[in-house]
Amino acid sequence: MRIPVNGGTPELVLTLGTGGTSLLCAVHGRCIVGENGTDVTVFSSLDPLHGKGAELARVPLYRPGTWLLPDGTGLAYIVPTMTGPQNTIRVISFTGSLSKDIVVQTSGRLNSLHTLPSGTGFTTVDSRGLLQVDLRGGAKVLWTPPPGIFMAYAMASPDEKQLALSTISRQANVWMMTGF
Repeated sequence: MRIPVNGGTPELVLTLGTGGTSLLCAVHGRCIVGENGTDVTVFSSLDPLHGKGAELARVPLYRPGTWLLPDGTGLAYIVPTMTGPQNTIRVISFTGSLSKDIVVQTSGRLNSLHTLPSGTGFTTVDSRGLLQVDLRGGAKVLWTPPPGIFMAYAMASPDEKQLALSTISRQANVWMMTGF
């Protein structure tokens, strides 16, 4: 829905299917919509005035993390595997450039993915806890949760001075980290 700035009746911008959808917006304004098919998610541009636009990318349906690049020019996702390490982040471009695979050698199984607003890396989770990964695949453990708490994901503030953490536990489910 879209509501005019000066008020008025809400207007329908986009009707989404029932197979599951996601909406991602870049730090610098571009939004995309992902619609799940049988084995892929199709991402299309989304304009607040004109609705869904051109198809931008297709990625595997069952992937553990996907996020729009901060400048809106592409998408990063964790490449799913049925066997072996799940330690590759694939960065694809919407402008026709070749995709780039970033292998996190020190990780066996990545889960969840968010890009840093500066575009210099990602936050992700593996069995050790919360990781910060650079564009060459170097990983730094930012936080190892105490027993009984499991990391879900982390998102950096626009200035990258704080992280909002989502955890799974019986005693606490939201944390904040500063100075990382």
